[in-house]
Amino acid sequence: MQKAKGGGYAGGGAPFGYESLRGGKKLYVNATEAKAVRRVFEIKQSFPDMTLKSIAEFMKMEGHKGRKGADFNAMLVKRILDKENFYRGYYNYDGIESVGEYEPLLS
Repeated sequence: MQKAKGGGYAGGGAPFGYESLRGGKKLYVNATEAKAVRRVFEIKQSFPDMTLKSIAEFMKMEGHKGRKGADFNAMLVKRILDKENFYRGYYNYDGIESVGEYEPLLS
């Protein structure tokens, strides 16, 4: 809770677009994944009615991959879109929202 109040990462799996050292509590930008995150938001902004599945297909056509080389899929797109505030630099943990101690991917 204390870590979250200060905007620190509480651990667990790093969100797509970031990575952390094993057991670490600091997030680092994964450049390849970050590019894909930004592209998902560009597509959604340009085509607001596009389905998650269609966005995933578009991402695959452009050559983007999920973690460990997996195909982009609708669930990954949903996870990315659901974390918009996180990607803008606002960390939320157990109802505590603060400015994150990590580099935002979206401005």
